[in-house]
Amino acid sequence: MSGTTVGASASVGAPASTTLRGWAVDPAVGREGAAELEISDGILVRLTWLEGESAAGIAPGGTLIAPGFVDLHAHFREPGNEDAE
Repeated sequence: MSGTTVGASASVGAPASTTLRGWAVDPAVGREGAAELEISDGILVRLTWLEGESAAGIAPGGTLIAPGFVDLHAHFREPGNEDAE
């Protein structure tokens, strides 16, 4: 895996801070590429697009960082045939 996770808080009850490195996809701006994200207490506080040497080892086939995915596929088989699900 090309991404790493570092910097988790050591004290109980303190906000956790995490840095993620990987291939980021941002559909809102139509950009993808090597990036570093800082997450503090579950909130994205910084996104840095990486280029050149700082992006070494990060490729689309490694760690993928993207907004949440939703599976919209559903079958409503009522009345009857519910066991097919």
